[in-house]
Amino acid sequence: MKFGKYIEHELVPGLFTLSPTYVTDFLVDDELYQLHPAFSDFLRNQIAKVESFYESLIRDAEERRELIIDQADVYSKLDLMRKHGDFQKSENVVLLRRVEPPWKRLLRRLTQRVHLQKLPRFATRQTDIPSDAYSPRMSQKKLHQKLKSALSDYYDFLSLVSQYQTLNLTAFRKILKKYDKTFDTFLQEPIMRKNVDQQAFADNSHVESLQRATTALYARLFTHNDLKKAADRLRSVRLQRSYSSISMRAGILLGAGVVLSIEGLCYYQSNEREAYLLQIWGGFFLLIFGFLCFCVNCFIWQTKRINYVLIFEFNMRKTLDWHEYLELVSVLFFLFSLFFWLSLRNFFPGFTIYFPVLFLGIVFILSLLPIRRFFGSTRLFCYRSLFRILLSGLFSVCFVDFFFADQLVSLAYASGNIALFFCLYAKKWNDPASCNSSHSPLMGFFTTLPYIFRFLQCIRRFADTAQSFPHLANMLKYTFGMLSQVFLSLWRRFSSRRYYITYLVFAALNAIYSYIWDVVMDWSLIQRKNRKWGFRPNRVYGGLIIYIIAMIFNAIIRCAFIFYGIFPGHIQHSSNVSFFMCFAEVIRRSVWNLFRLENEEIYNRENFRAARDTQLPDLIRPKVHDQRDKTISGAHAQDFERHSVVYSDDGTEMTERTDDD
Repeated sequence: MKFGKYIEHELVPGLFTLSPTYVTDFLVDDELYQLHPAFSDFLRNQIAKVESFYESLIRDAEERRELIIDQADVYSKLDLMRKHGDFQKSENVVLLRRVEPPWKRLLRRLTQRVHLQKLPRFATRQTDIPSDAYSPRMSQKKLHQKLKSALSDYYDFLSLVSQYQTLNLTAFRKILKKYDKTFDTFLQEPIMRKNVDQQAFADNSHVESLQRATTALYARLFTHNDLKKAADRLRSVRLQRSYSSISMRAGILLGAGVVLSIEGLCYYQSNEREAYLLQIWGGFFLLIFGFLCFCVNCFIWQTKRINYVLIFEFNMRKTLDWHEYLELVSVLFFLFSLFFWLSLRNFFPGFTIYFPVLFLGIVFILSLLPIRRFFGSTRLFCYRSLFRILLSGLFSVCFVDFFFADQLVSLAYASGNIALFFCLYAKKWNDPASCNSSHSPLMGFFTTLPYIFRFLQCIRRFADTAQSFPHLANMLKYTFGMLSQVFLSLWRRFSSRRYYITYLVFAALNAIYSYIWDVVMDWSLIQRKNRKWGFRPNRVYGGLIIYIIAMIFNAIIRCAFIFYGIFPGHIQHSSNVSFFMCFAEVIRRSVWNLFRLENEEIYNRENFRAARDTQLPDLIRPKVHDQRDKTISGAHAQDFERHSVVYSDDGTEMTERTDDD
């Protein structure tokens, strides 16, 4: 759905400061009323704008209705064939898609994300073979899921249209009431009756009939004609619910985790083994801290009404609230703190080095539990996102892919610890110094890996869109990041001054280029209008001072590489410096997240986008084999005729009247 073109309320205060002496005649029911000409023009323009956009919404609703009717008809035929045992003999419903080998089909299913929309590709990549030559079978279960999701999203679309009507009617009433109060007139009732109530957007009966028909169709297909159950499933996506118990559990776990972590640090002994043990725990902590910062981001986005669910293309009916994200991260943090405390407290002497492995194993097992109660859909989404990032360049890139890949770029310290972790345990903790950044080229490679993922994503975006800007320009930014990490690793290994100078050059280029890209492209804070540069006029987070502070903070953290230049003699013992630099980078990334999604939200508002359409597959109808199938054809179309349904108190349907009655 597109975002409704609401009344331009910011123009109203100026209208009420005009002189009341200049009036224009306004004829209503043979009675002559007088309006200020500026207000008269404003009212006429706003009514026309709202009416025009409402008509476009209704046209969209009618088009989606026709598609859903067609798919419901196909689904019913398949269901009837399956029940009568001739499902395998019939021409099955097929997707217009290339036939794939079984291993490719399995790979596609593992990487498929619901509602993921592919970006356009080069024309040269398209084949001349007609699309109907590709016909793998589509399971009835998959069609069942897609049709149910499409009906739910269509019902939500109609709810938004209804809210759009109510909001604008209320706005016109309040504006006219304010006009009457300012100019001492009594025009609200006659103007509403003659000019507003006569418009199509003032009549909600058509939208309500479509909602009732959608409920009836959903009940017929999925709830055995139980209208009450169907209505409950189709109601508001975000029902009001209490998160007090979740908040209490999260608070207890976070509080206990903080206490255990602080006490564990108090028992830290400065020896070689515990120094490397602390470095491994530091990588785990940064991952959890990054997740915690994302929870804070979700809280701020929800408070400021930034629709991050739409931007990330989450499933609106299954996505977690920020309270639930906080509970999940609190469980992880408590487990981390418990094993961290056991490790540094030296419980079970001789076993302390294996507590990180035990912690990682428990988290891995919990994340793979085949149950839905412990955030099942979220765990599956995380694995899918990680899998797509690891195979960057092989899949089309959507917003959530490069967003989470950017989070990994800020966790370079944690990614470098992957090589350290396996090296230490492969050598059974004998000679740990041989595994650090001064001796291990793999550690430098893993530190560079997040930049490589984003580099490949930029190439894929360019291949799909054929737009050199911004994708190749963005690729250059990650090229500087890769080169800076490569020469940092070489400097640590060989302590050569030429690597030191080369690292500083590429790190400076990366910092300057990335900062300009943040402010101008990712945040769009600085824009050029009328040949002049200035701040973006539309801002969600309040005054300009907040954005200036964010820009300064972003610049300071971007230049943190100078600490390596200030203390070059300590480069061999820079794990602590690297940890605190990465800690600051995670905070900077959380600030970047706030303004990045704000920019995306403003773009959606300016382009009138407030909801996502569910894409149903392109289907070929099965042939009708007997008279049973013919009785289904067109049955679901009756549900979507303009009609009114009368319900009894218990929610059952009593009578139905169509336009033909």
